[in-house]
Amino acid sequence: MGPWIVPKEFYGDPMENLHQILSVGGEQRFLQPGDVIEATIEGIGTLTIPVVGEDEPPGGTGARGRGCLR
Repeated sequence: MGPWIVPKEFYGDPMENLHQILSVGGEQRFLQPGDVIEATIEGIGTLTIPVVGEDEPPGGTGARGRGCLR
């Protein structure tokens, strides 16, 4: 039974009345593949997003080919 939208009249000013949490693997740091981002708003729910890494560019193209990023 859901999801559904909760009208703002039920909460007043959500920026002041609802506790909001954003965590990365339970900490605050740079993202790494395998981390999990959780965004929670009290009384509404939690959005969970897994972090995946992107594939390296093929054949030494772009900045990696010039040795800029290692």
